[in-house]
Amino acid sequence: MNEEEKNKKVLEPKHWFYIGVLVLIAVFVITLYLIPKISPAKPKIHEVEYNYFKFRKAGPVWETQVTYDNRLLQPSFRFLPTEVENVTMEGNLAKDFGTDKIYLTFDPLTDQKEFQTLTIGVSEMGMNLVKGFEKKIAAGCTRNETEACKNRTIIQCETANESVIYFNPQGEPKVLLKGKCIELRGSGFDLLKSVDRVLYAWYKIIKQNIISPKLQHQD
Repeated sequence: MNEEEKNKKVLEPKHWFYIGVLVLIAVFVITLYLIPKISPAKPKIHEVEYNYFKFRKAGPVWETQVTYDNRLLQPSFRFLPTEVENVTMEGNLAKDFGTDKIYLTFDPLTDQKEFQTLTIGVSEMGMNLVKGFEKKIAAGCTRNETEACKNRTIIQCETANESVIYFNPQGEPKVLLKGKCIELRGSGFDLLKSVDRVLYAWYKIIKQNIISPKLQHQD
């Protein structure tokens, strides 16, 4: 046996020892860094308190509990009160706002890019009026220019003798109170801020002197 073969036999055990160490290190690294990323993380629970109301994050909305007319409700909002409390509210509502049916109206010729948030705003306002305030609602349009408005009531703030909420998706978030009409302004998600601003006032979560929709209980 020559000298080279002797050295090879001497080195082979060390060679396999180092390989084994490297494998163990690799397994340790994978266990430490990779497995936690693969394992499903526990969902984070977000809770916020505002004026003694506790809000819990539930998907894209914030939920809370509120007592209204001796009923325990669980309304949901797109924004927290702190995100909309500075949305301007101007004007005054008539004392008889909401004593009858409330029309939810919009301009059918609104820019198409605004329709997604417009639809969300109308839906969320309508849901709260029906479930929270037990109101009857109806869909309206400001003008009869499209097939969608063919069988709807044509109603505007300026000509309305009925209670109306007009969704106007343009500009900064703003709420205009005009007798028997509420105009909600805001482009994109700013419109939803105006929606939440009114709802927070009606539920008395944000302190605001505003006429609430009158309840209509079934006899």
